[in-house]
Amino acid sequence: MNKYVRRVSQAVAVGAAAALLAACGSTAEPVAQKPAEKPSVAPTTAAPEATTPSASSSSAAPKVAELRIGDTGRFTDMETDDDGIEAAPNTEFEVKAVSAKYATPEEVGTSNKPKNGQFLVLTLTVKNVGSKSGEFASYGMMKWETEGTAAQDASTLESVDGPELDTTYKPGQSVTGKLVLDVGGKGGLVSYFDGLSDVPSVVVSIPSK
Repeated sequence: MNKYVRRVSQAVAVGAAAALLAACGSTAEPVAQKPAEKPSVAPTTAAPEATTPSASSSSAAPKVAELRIGDTGRFTDMETDDDGIEAAPNTEFEVKAVSAKYATPEEVGTSNKPKNGQFLVLTLTVKNVGSKSGEFASYGMMKWETEGTAAQDASTLESVDGPELDTTYKPGQSVTGKLVLDVGGKGGLVSYFDGLSDVPSVVVSIPSK
């Protein structure tokens, strides 16, 4: 048998085998296709709710602004109960620091010498800007201090000509008057304490001249 006849015979045999396999089908089990996995999503965390200030933080006393001469500030007048123990908000006062002048006993019109060292005439305008009557009572409620000197009582019984600041103010009423104070030196802060509060209601920065 020549080479040509042998190649033809081999080709026929191969073709017959392929036809037989096609007719019988493949015995291999079909491979099941795994469905595509969905991308995993990280669980979302709810945004934290806004927290409201606690009662303790909201009840903290606010810092009192220092008034320079010419400045105006406000404070809430606190009215004590019949026993003078507890205080509740009553009305609103506006205070303007008009001027501050150091004075000698002669200028004040007294023969008394200041116990702390220096008379100070502080001019204020006090106005009731609230809806109820309220009292401004400075005697025994005025203190003076510096960075190096702790708060000292600055009230005096001395007075100069003019309207009295210590009185009861109806809504809308105001008075511009002078307080004669006894301070330990020039400069520093003069504070007014309303009612039973340990926090000053008004703080005035006093010039050193």
